[in-house]
Amino acid sequence: MSEFNNKYKIMMHYVMPGAIGGPNILFGRIESDKLLNEKYDFIRLNQNRIAGGKLNIGLILELKREIQEQKPNIIHISGMQSAGFHCMIAAVLAGCKNRLITTHGFSGDALDISKNKRFIFNNIIEPITIIFATHVQGISQYTYEKKMIEKYAKNKRSFIYNLPPSKSELNKKGDIRKSLGIREDEVVFTTISRIVLDKGYKELAKAIHRLRHINGIRFLIVGDGAYEKVFRNQVIEEINDKKVIMLGKRNDVISILYESDVFVLPTLHENLGNVFLEASSVNIPSIGTNVGGVPEVIEDGVTGILVPPYNSKILSESILKLYKNPKLRKEMGENANQRLKSKFNSLEIAKQFDELYSSMLN
Repeated sequence: MSEFNNKYKIMMHYVMPGAIGGPNILFGRIESDKLLNEKYDFIRLNQNRIAGGKLNIGLILELKREIQEQKPNIIHISGMQSAGFHCMIAAVLAGCKNRLITTHGFSGDALDISKNKRFIFNNIIEPITIIFATHVQGISQYTYEKKMIEKYAKNKRSFIYNLPPSKSELNKKGDIRKSLGIREDEVVFTTISRIVLDKGYKELAKAIHRLRHINGIRFLIVGDGAYEKVFRNQVIEEINDKKVIMLGKRNDVISILYESDVFVLPTLHENLGNVFLEASSVNIPSIGTNVGGVPEVIEDGVTGILVPPYNSKILSESILKLYKNPKLRKEMGENANQRLKSKFNSLEIAKQFDELYSSMLN
């Protein structure tokens, strides 16, 4: 327990703490949740460098020293992949008995990974990470039922959805339309994610190009990544016409979503999609792909539209459908918000995390 109070200490593993991404956002929301904050003393294990594509003994020892110094009752590891493996080994060596890992994504799912690396992650690194975990928490039913989790964590797994944005996050409205010169009568479709092939940017570029002659439509692209240069070249005509606006990496995504009409992410694989929750929280519908955990957030035809992956034609048709129908956009946005409040209720999710932490401690 903490030396300053009677709270149990939970160490939250942050990979590249300044980075904006699902794992860090979830941990920030857990730490700031009133119910959880009153009961637990959250401390941070900041991993400020990546392993570098190999077994990094120095990183393991660095994390081990910090864990031993803090002596947490639970270490909550932010995800699988290389970072999760290194932190899990460090936690075992440090003698931390309660090792919880949240599975946000799996390296073997990545499109840009070599066959050899995919084999190593699927059959060695990530199975070892799961085996050494005391408990494995998925962020969706989809991750809970994944074959690797079923095989190596059958009797020590659960799933808890990500916490939605807090009230304080939802107070941050901006004036992105005014600053970008976007008229009120223009329809804004926003995409927020890492700009990588896995997120469906090749298909998005094709869909945008199909709609290049439609007036009064704008596409805001928020993020950066390895596919950005290629994507820019694919939509250079639309960028020059200001139909596509590249905003880069931002920390005001809620403000941007507030002034958007539809959220679009044609991702090729996804365990849940935190930003779909954020879009629902500001009453806008989403267009996503029928993959992974996305259908657990988007109810097709009710809160948004689900499209097949790798299909730019249906994607462009779905964008056009919502562009033409403001009444449908409003109805779907309201439905999305209601679904968020019921299925992704922040108090219920906080209680589930509390129950999980308590069960591990007892």
